Amino acid sequence: MDSVIVITARTASGLEETKRMIEASAKDVEVIAETLDHSTASYHDYERLLSRAAKHIADPEEAVLVHNAATRGDLSKYAASYDDAQMIGDYFRLNLTSIMLLTSSFLKRYGTDTETTRTVIVNVTSIAGRTAFPGVGLYSSGKAAREMYLNVLAVENPTVKVLHYHPGIVKTAMHAAAVENAVPELQAIARDFDATAVTTEATAAILVDVLRNREFQSGTYVDYSERAAAP
Repeated sequence: MDSVIVITARTASGLEETKRMIEASAKDVEVIAETLDHSTASYHDYERLLSRAAKHIADPEEAVLVHNAATRGDLSKYAASYDDAQMIGDYFRLNLTSIMLLTSSFLKRYGTDTETTRTVIVNVTSIAGRTAFPGVGLYSSGKAAREMYLNVLAVENPTVKVLHYHPGIVKTAMHAAAVENAVPELQAIARDFDATAVTTEATAAILVDVLRNREFQSGTYVDYSERAAAP
C-alpha cells in the first residue's frame, strides 16, 4: 500500500461505508476504521490510536492530520442565552479540547524531531470563525479558537505546516438538518448561501490539490470559493 488513511467516528455504522467508498476509488490506499468518541477521548486514547495506525506504515514520507470532526451547537439559541455551563463545557470539550489532545499526541509521534517524515496539519474551518452570524456563538467561538491555537503551534514548530481550509457550503444532510432549527436570521442567511453550495467531491479535490502542490505557507487560510474561481 502507498498510503494509509485512518478514519474515526463515534459509531461503526458509517465508518465501514466510508471505508468501502475510499478503497473502491483508490486501490493503493489502506483504510483503517477506528471507533472513537472525541467528546470523551483522552490524550492516551489518541496515543494508542496512533500506535495502532503506525503498525500499518512504520516510517511514512508524510504524515497528515485532518481536523474535521465538529458540531455546530444549538443554532436555535442566541449568544446571550447561554446559561448552561455543562452545555458550554461539553461543546468545547469536543470542538477544542479534543483537537489539542489529538494534535499533541500526533506531534509526539510525527513532530519536529522526526527527520524522515513531513508533517502537515489541516484544520477544516468555516467563514463563521471569522465573520459573526446570529445563532452561531458556540460554533464561531470554537472555529476561531482552533485557528488561533494552530497558528500558535505553527509559530512554535516551524517544521510543521498548518493549513486552514474553508470547504465552502457543502451539500450534506447534517447541514440541512442543523439549519432547519436555527434562529430566523441564520435561516435566511443559509438560504442565500445554499445557492452556492458545493459537493463533497468538488471541495475535497481542491484540498488535495493544495496539499499536493505544497505551495502554502504554514498558517495559511485557503477558501474553496477563491481557489475554484481562480484561472
